[in-house]
Amino acid sequence: MPLQRMGFLDLPAELRLRIYELHLGGRTLHIGDPLYPASEDEDRVLACQVNTPDMDLQSRSIESINDLFTHRHMTCSKVSAFSRDDFSLLLVCRHIHHEAASVPFSANTFAFSAPRLILKLQSRLTAAQMDSISHVLLYQSNYRKYWRGEGPSYIPDALTGALPGLTHLSLYFETCPADLGASNSHYSSASNTQIGINDPAELANVFHVTSELKGPKLMDVQINVVDTTRLEEYRKGGSICVPLDEDAIEVWKSQAKRRLLVLD
Repeated sequence: MPLQRMGFLDLPAELRLRIYELHLGGRTLHIGDPLYPASEDEDRVLACQVNTPDMDLQSRSIESINDLFTHRHMTCSKVSAFSRDDFSLLLVCRHIHHEAASVPFSANTFAFSAPRLILKLQSRLTAAQMDSISHVLLYQSNYRKYWRGEGPSYIPDALTGALPGLTHLSLYFETCPADLGASNSHYSSASNTQIGINDPAELANVFHVTSELKGPKLMDVQINVVDTTRLEEYRKGGSICVPLDEDAIEVWKSQAKRRLLVLD
């Protein structure tokens, strides 16, 4: 009996979906330049190029200035997330387009360094595409305060409902001397342990805006705090700041997860 020829669409749907995910997924996508989140000059979708994922880093991994967020992600602003050939699969036929069109949104992690970039993405995508985004990574580093929910550019509740399909939320917070008592130029002194983010009230505001992203589908929240204030380069510059209160950090992480996962 002659063997029947099997085409791609003869494969089980689950296997086809896995192939789509391998081809179009598995990436961390920066929305905008991660180093200049306030700039509108580079509002592109960029591919993350770091060797070690930010959520896998530990404070002891930061051994020099080259290990800081701004240096690790320096090449990310130069690489587009997808090439034109990546999407050629969607043009094969209507059936494949119907099956795979949402995969670039559902099978990748979308990384944002400022709230305005979420709104920018929302203005460019359809409601169905925004609903397909399930994994999100938010960055706060280098004394930037974009997620605090204050300042002239902050619009209350602007992010509410922006990511209705969000299931996994990761928060990356990289401290610098300014977070723990030093001035922005790293040359002032610190004298008490409640200064900066060691103050529970101050720490609670670090990712305050993220409460607007909570929704019924959110099932997992991961938080990584990486302390860089012990770097020798900072010390040589005369930076004086108090040690990070690790117990306070753990309490905050627990409270933040509870706040985001428990619906009002």
